[in-house]
Parts: sequence; C-alpha cells; structure tokens
Amino acid sequence: MFRFHSNLRDHEASVHSDDRPWVCNYAGCDKAFKIKNSLTEHIKRHHEKITYRYGEELEMRASHSTYIS
Repeated sequence: MFRFHSNLRDHEASVHSDDRPWVCNYAGCDKAFKIKNSLTEHIKRHHEKITYRYGEELEMRASHSTYIS
C-alpha cells in the first residue's frame, strides 16, 4: 500500500511500464526517463552548474568524472 497517490503513480510508471515520457532537451543528450524526478536529477547532475561551499562554480561534464573550472 502506498501512502500517497503520487507514490503509486511513480511505482506504476517505473515498474509496470516501458514508457519514458520525460525527455532531456539539452543538445546532444538522448536520455529519457520514466519519472519526472529522475529527469530533474539528471539535469542537475549532468547539465547545470554546481556551486560548492566555498562559492566555486564548476560545470560537470556528462562523463561524470571530468570537471571544468
């Protein structure tokens, strides 16, 4: 049993469906996701600038391991 209806919807989308309606619109990225939150997290991790505690901004490349200052 799910506490919230949205949790049930997310479960049904991620487990019982092959649909991936949430598509990344960044140039050169062909990723698509079953759940909107997964797309949001993908964009934060791979396409947006990250600000660290000392105020230094770094842009993370899609390779996961290379940073540009």
